[in-house]
Amino acid sequence: MVDERGGYSGLWLTQLDFGGAQLEAIPYVGAQRALAPDLRLDAVLSGYIYDANVFGRNADYSEVSLALDWRRLLGVRFAAAFDSYGGAATTPSAELTARYPLTDVCDLVASGGFDHLAHATTYDVGWWSAGVRYFIGRHLVADLRYLDQLYVNEIH
Repeated sequence: MVDERGGYSGLWLTQLDFGGAQLEAIPYVGAQRALAPDLRLDAVLSGYIYDANVFGRNADYSEVSLALDWRRLLGVRFAAAFDSYGGAATTPSAELTARYPLTDVCDLVASGGFDHLAHATTYDVGWWSAGVRYFIGRHLVADLRYLDQLYVNEIH
């Protein structure tokens, strides 16, 4: 349906080892709207919250993003993060996602992206992930992925 729209919210938790922080929480709220039968637009506001200072400073920040999704198979997302990692810089990022449905409730998912963080962290990050997503219910999804990254354009 072309006028399909709705809001959503969630929380992403990640264990990490990043500059002194061990846990990252990402609460988010978003809205979506169908632009055409096979094309959806998502707008999201996210917060990135760490359990400790990162590299000696408060690293919490917010991010806004816009994404286009075609048939729930291919997606592209562009984002801007404000005061990334306490570095007083706005950092852009881009992501491409592909999905392959295995069943009505289970997908294979792969993503790749680039985060231009050099002004906030002294390096940029290219990354990729692959895994499986399972829809537990109408409002709950389990997403298990392997993630790897490459630091590029490091500034010393």
